[in-house]
Amino acid sequence: MGQRVQKMGRTTGFTQGTITQVDVTVKVNYNGRIANFSDQVFADNMSSPGDSGSSILDMQRRGVGLLFAGSESVTILTPLQRVLDHFGVSVSPL
Repeated sequence: MGQRVQKMGRTTGFTQGTITQVDVTVKVNYNGRIANFSDQVFADNMSSPGDSGSSILDMQRRGVGLLFAGSESVTILTPLQRVLDHFGVSVSPL
C-alpha cells in the first residue's frame, strides 16, 4: 500500500494514483447477477469508463496490473502476475 502508480487510458489519458488496498474481493453486478473477483487491488480514483484494460505501471514503468473497473472513489486493478499466471505466460527480466 502507498505505492505510486500510473497509466495511460483511452478516456482519461495519463493519470497517476496511489495503491490504497490489496487482496480485496470485489462484487460486481452484471445485469442483476453478482460476480466475485478476489485478489484485486484498489488505487485512488485515476480512471473513467473506457479506461478498462489499461496497463497500470509503477513509477519506473514496470507492470503492476490491469485496470479492471472503477467508481468515483476507486480504481480497481487485477495484479499483473495473476493475469500472467492465468494465461500461462512468463516474462523474462531484462
